[in-house]
Amino acid sequence: MKSPPQTHQDQQLIEFLDRLSRRQRKRLFAVHLRLSESNFYRRNRAFLMIAGHTVGQLATRHLGQVYRLWNEDFVMMVEVPQDQDLARISKQLQYLFAEDPMAYESGVGSDYERLCTWYSLETELGTLRDAVDAVAAANRDPKGKERAQPGGGRSGKSDASLVPLTAAEVAAIENSLRSADIGVFIKRQPVAVMVGAAPPEVIFSEYYVSINALKARLFPKIDLRNSRAVFQVLTHMLDDRMLAHLRRTRINERFSFNLNVQTILSDKFMQFDESLRTGNRGSIVIEFQKADVLMDFGAFRMARDFLRSRGYRICMDGVTPDLLPMLAHPDLDVDFLKLFWFKDQETDWRSARYGEAFKAASRRRLIMARVDDPEALALGQKLKIALFQGFHVDRAVADARNRVLPRLPRSSQSQSQGRYIPIGRPDE
Repeated sequence: MKSPPQTHQDQQLIEFLDRLSRRQRKRLFAVHLRLSESNFYRRNRAFLMIAGHTVGQLATRHLGQVYRLWNEDFVMMVEVPQDQDLARISKQLQYLFAEDPMAYESGVGSDYERLCTWYSLETELGTLRDAVDAVAAANRDPKGKERAQPGGGRSGKSDASLVPLTAAEVAAIENSLRSADIGVFIKRQPVAVMVGAAPPEVIFSEYYVSINALKARLFPKIDLRNSRAVFQVLTHMLDDRMLAHLRRTRINERFSFNLNVQTILSDKFMQFDESLRTGNRGSIVIEFQKADVLMDFGAFRMARDFLRSRGYRICMDGVTPDLLPMLAHPDLDVDFLKLFWFKDQETDWRSARYGEAFKAASRRRLIMARVDDPEALALGQKLKIALFQGFHVDRAVADARNRVLPRLPRSSQSQSQGRYIPIGRPDE
């Protein structure tokens, strides 16, 4: 069955159910996902997009059909030949409500069943029709519509400790970023496998906006890093500019870049995702800052699962040794953990306290970052870490390439000097 366009489809569903009443309905099932009654989805409207995508993919996989109702409920119909297939679909849909306290506390009890109601269309078509009629009637009743309308606003938890920017400050930052060539501030740094004395093998390169360069050029009088409010606003704006830049730029290598969890739920990311060629998503690693993940782990889980369903890989950035025992847990379910090394830190990475955590994290492809000298590399290799990033890695990668590539003319060398190479330039 072909899915209808994604608009409010109350009347189309009613007409389809009327036609279905005159047909054979054996092994036909429907599920009414009452997202409008879920406190979680009412508070996090942006997650409705993720839920809709998940339901749509599930319907496509089982040759089903999805209708989206005016109040953001979904009705999915599928033909399921075996009971075990029905149980599998039900389990996958149940995960949509994993972060809803009402559904979670009751498991598969009455509360969950009210949010996710199944119907056998062979015997319960009339019951489903009554439920759809009730939703449609609420749309015609202003009071009912007001009660059922999902809440708006941003998803995730607000941080009350942030001091809001003035409208003038926000406008100044937005105008500066809008008019600036963001490509000038985008830098590149490789992540490489380094085992023993073997030459480094780059597995992907991180592309990021140099905050120091941005500050010096655009905001010399604003302390971007020490003002959490300014920095949070800035990173969300930079996410949009980075995504727009990447849509216009062809990168012929595996690469990563940092995003806020909230950005994954935005139209800008969907536009970026749709601009990619089939198969390219597997070469892209999306990095998230640990603070962003831990502030709202439920939001991260939904964003992570959406990215994984699309084929991306995921990295947790900014990890410190004290967090390793928790972040190496399988529930985090990321492809990479990026562990920051600080030369003057008091933590002894070789202590027994971190031994088991390092073993678990290494199996999850631990990246040791800020490796700026040979001593840091040697320590990481003693801990059986294989992936590294930092100034020392940059030099090792450059030296390895210089040994295998012919010497460039002096004019070409002057263009390629420097630790990082902006997007759009060749990295040879």
